[in-house]
Amino acid sequence: MPDDLDVIRNLLHAQQLPQHIGRYEILDLLGQGGMGKVYRAYDPKLGRVVAIKLIDFTLEKSVQQKRILKEARATARLKHPNIVTMYEIGEDAQTCYLVMEYIAGVTLEN
Repeated sequence: MPDDLDVIRNLLHAQQLPQHIGRYEILDLLGQGGMGKVYRAYDPKLGRVVAIKLIDFTLEKSVQQKRILKEARATARLKHPNIVTMYEIGEDAQTCYLVMEYIAGVTLEN
């Protein structure tokens, strides 16, 4: 019998994924939290896989922009092997997003 965590995982993966965010091709959903979702995506311009954090698009765009900028500035100040590299802050017609280094591995759930 599936537990609550399995039900939540199934719901996350059953959602319709966007095909693109900006120039990035969405590959799959990595996770979801209080501020939004994180996707694994492909950058066709530079030929690399990235992680994209998409701020909850139900929020007003100005609120999204402030949150993204605050997080990006904080991350950009840090240089540590255990912190991902920030590549870009972007926005499209619907939402604002952070593009960062993708590091393959196990999730924090495990």
